[in-house]
Amino acid sequence: MLFLWRLIKGYVYFECNGGFVERFINLCASHKVNVWNLKGHDKTISGFVSKKQSAQLPDFAQRVGTELQFGEAHGLPAFFQNNKSRVGLLIGIVLILMIINIFGMFTWTVEINGVHSLSEASLYSQLEKVGIHSGMFKPAIDQYEKKQLILKNIDGIAWASVNINGTVLTVEMSESEKKPKIVDVQVPCNIKAEKSGQIKRIGTKAGTCECAVGDAVVEGQVLISGIIEDKYGDLSIVHADGAIIADTEYRLQTTVPLSYNINLPKKAQYSRKMADLMGVRFTYQFASSPATNYFTKRRHDSFFFEKNRIPLSITTENLYSLTNKTVNLSQKQAKAIAQKLMILEKLFALNDKEITNVSFEYEVQDNCMILSGIYSCVEDIGYSEDIQIEENTELFDGVPDTNKEEQSSDSQ
Repeated sequence: MLFLWRLIKGYVYFECNGGFVERFINLCASHKVNVWNLKGHDKTISGFVSKKQSAQLPDFAQRVGTELQFGEAHGLPAFFQNNKSRVGLLIGIVLILMIINIFGMFTWTVEINGVHSLSEASLYSQLEKVGIHSGMFKPAIDQYEKKQLILKNIDGIAWASVNINGTVLTVEMSESEKKPKIVDVQVPCNIKAEKSGQIKRIGTKAGTCECAVGDAVVEGQVLISGIIEDKYGDLSIVHADGAIIADTEYRLQTTVPLSYNINLPKKAQYSRKMADLMGVRFTYQFASSPATNYFTKRRHDSFFFEKNRIPLSITTENLYSLTNKTVNLSQKQAKAIAQKLMILEKLFALNDKEITNVSFEYEVQDNCMILSGIYSCVEDIGYSEDIQIEENTELFDGVPDTNKEEQSSDSQ
């Protein structure tokens, strides 16, 4: 930093020969004239002094009887003095300094830290929607407001902070933890069948079991009731709990046409390029789009300097014309495709089920290969449903209020 300051102010080389050079240095120190890089040999001493303070050295040299000589000048003042006839060069340097100063007033890049499970590409897109992107004017950025917008508009973020360091805007984020589902055991409920099946095992923890092993049950049937009766015949309601394991069956189906039309791309015939400089987008290579039936493929290239991203990127759009082609499949080919689709269908529909048996059926209908998969599974079919009780009403009609009867008999 000191060297940079000396370079801006300018400095010169000096050399003293003969006389009392030690007294010369003492005069410089007493008058607070800063000299550096001093080198001495016999009665000769040399070093550097700032351009402004060099005017005092001839007086010191005369007072101590030493010969003073100045050498080459360094720094910006000397550079401008030597190149004052080169007006264009000086104007160019001034413009470059102005551009650097102006560019330093904007954010060049946006960095995201602290995110692990969320997609960074999606986060960058969402940050742009809340007004955080490269090319922002730094004095106009309200960091607190941007933080609030992030927390309000981006799901899965529990904490955020927006910091600016030089031309880099850093968004620190902390992902919110997924809270486990809390079951309120104080709320009375029934356990009902989520799917039809045949009961295989029963594990009742609370409530009254309304089914037996081997029973066939239908969807929505009460399996464990939240209404219980004690040995005295009194009724109460509880939060029913338990596991009802049953054999269930699922029928999945995939369809593959034996003949279909598909659009295939030709060789890229059109290409256009757009540049993004600090958030300002402009097209520098133009191309007209095909009249009809085409699709666009985009490629985004960013540039880096010493692992630091600079605020310049190039987007290339290649436009492909499409040609329509009819594809005919044999039944063997259609079966192979249907089997792959069935694997995907099973992963989505039965991923959490224990499959005990599976069978497949193939049929051709309306020029399509139809594959049906019948999956036998074992699963817990119970789900809880709250018991709705209206306030100030009796739980069961027809149940006599024994307390009232006892009070009336006592009064008699």
